[in-house]
Amino acid sequence: MALNNCPECSNQISDRARVCTHCGLPFITDYNKNLNKNLNKNLNKNLRLDSNQKRKKNESKLYPILIIFLLIFLVGTSVIIVKQYKQILRLEKAFVSTDDSEFINTQKDISSDKIDSFKDENEEAKDEVQISVLSKGIVLQDVSNGIYSDYVTFEFDVKNNSDRGIRGVQGILIVKDLFGEEILRMNCDFVGTAILPGKSYIEKYLTYEINKFMDSDMKLFNTDYKDLNFDYNVTSIVYLPEQGNR
Repeated sequence: MALNNCPECSNQISDRARVCTHCGLPFITDYNKNLNKNLNKNLNKNLRLDSNQKRKKNESKLYPILIIFLLIFLVGTSVIIVKQYKQILRLEKAFVSTDDSEFINTQKDISSDKIDSFKDENEEAKDEVQISVLSKGIVLQDVSNGIYSDYVTFEFDVKNNSDRGIRGVQGILIVKDLFGEEILRMNCDFVGTAILPGKSYIEKYLTYEINKFMDSDMKLFNTDYKDLNFDYNVTSIVYLPEQGNR
């Protein structure tokens, strides 16, 4: 410990004293400066330690929450995927039969010349098979359920008026409006179901995908069944082998 002279009364005092013991003059010594410096350093160190501890404590609380949210996300995603898969399976069952009986092959813009070329040749075939459209339905686009386009569905009555069993029918479906104006035409084949002489069967859920940029498609989509007329031109018939082929 060293002694210093008080600047006020010139008496000697300890260099660690904060005030003069003779005149009461307050002053800061080098010792006090170092003491304060050490105190501040320790205080800052303790503050840093407290801050790190709080951060680690908060992180330890946050980790379980993040894990829970991750599990919820994974479970939710799995449920959505399973739901969409089931929807797709249901649509496949609705639109496409497990056998080949519910089958439609569509092609737009079939020329009228092609149909006319079959008229004389297939007049007899037309009499042997009678095909009527019983109903028209629609399926709306639903991306969340795996339906990426609008569809029109048809239900047909296919009747065999011949004396031979029929294995398949090929033809062209012409759709007209209430006034007989043609809307569109498409290839439409019926295969996979044998039709015995004089018998008929109902062909369900045959579908036609709608192109929203085609006026004819949109007219078909938006027109009620009661305001539509249908003509089916038979182009070819395949008879059962045991009955011979035509």
